[in-house]
Amino acid sequence: MGEDRRRGGIVGLLSEARRLTSIMIDLSIYSVAFGDRLAALETLMLEDDVDEIIREAVGLLSLAVRGPGHTGLAKGIVELAAAFDRASDAAGDLAQLVLRGYPPHKYVTAAAICCGEVVAALKAERPLDRLDIVDVLILRRGGRALLSPEDFSIREGDVLIVRGSLEALLEAAESLGAKPPKPPADVETLLADDTARGVARAKVLARAGFDASLYSLLAGDAGLARTVLDMEEMLDNDILSLMEDIVAQGLTGPETLTLILFLRSLEDFSDAAARAAGLVETELPGRVVEGTIGDPWESYLALDYMGERRRLSELGLDEEGLVIVAAKVGGKWIIPFLEDPEIGRGDTVLAKIYSGQADTLKELVEARGFVVKGRSLEGRP
Repeated sequence: MGEDRRRGGIVGLLSEARRLTSIMIDLSIYSVAFGDRLAALETLMLEDDVDEIIREAVGLLSLAVRGPGHTGLAKGIVELAAAFDRASDAAGDLAQLVLRGYPPHKYVTAAAICCGEVVAALKAERPLDRLDIVDVLILRRGGRALLSPEDFSIREGDVLIVRGSLEALLEAAESLGAKPPKPPADVETLLADDTARGVARAKVLARAGFDASLYSLLAGDAGLARTVLDMEEMLDNDILSLMEDIVAQGLTGPETLTLILFLRSLEDFSDAAARAAGLVETELPGRVVEGTIGDPWESYLALDYMGERRRLSELGLDEEGLVIVAAKVGGKWIIPFLEDPEIGRGDTVLAKIYSGQADTLKELVEARGFVVKGRSLEGRP
């Protein structure tokens, strides 16, 4: 897949950089949350790939620019590549923590598997022909590791590092006969702690912000882009407050350093998102954005709600395996987190869906009161 995209010129290279960066963000969060050295090594190898891809893209761009008329386009492409580069560097920094032997902090582990998009490892206890409800980042089998495999069946003993909604992950674990990962303490008890809740909030804002920034580019949605910029400022303030809490509590030890550096990487992810969102009103043409972000491997769906006013959680989007990124309620974009906004007719939910999950859309539209904006329900989104 990667080689095909590299043959696609600058747009193909940017698409590959975006795909790998998205994988790196989640893989690095998983590695530092569970102390997985192999996942950390895989993250660092991907960082090298992204660096090489971006160098190739910038090199091609320098050959393609034909004069002052292309300056705006060139600047936009460089900025988008720089956003991917910053996010991949932050993921690499997280991976380095694991390789240096810093232990997981319970707040980081809880944030990775309790809130927003979940990342965890599942060991298959029985074979399975297909697993579409979650996205498989890494498939480990017999000493080999396959990155983002396609068209594969699962064998007993395979270890899969997956991401998706918590409900989807629990369903996948049941299908595989695997033990679902457990947080280091009861979720409700742990997240009652202000610092733990703040770390989880920071993780959700950083991860959802990255996805929201990409969709804002794809849809040309200046309102959502402004929301991403607001989120970046909000996250900066939140992280500063968390650092003050850590100092005030006198927390020390290697786990605390893991927590502090985890927060710094989240800040870098958010900065990368803001950098991408800032390109909404630039000269980047639709063909570049669509080719880079409009990828069936990881799609963003705007779901218009046509039903009666209900709480978002009551509509069961997570049960379908969709990852909720944002919601437009009363004309204003918000990032749902540990709250349950009411949505009514005309409101929009932005969700992320992975390849193989498109078959769930028909049931979703018919039974949950949503219409997929600007997408066909036939075939892949």
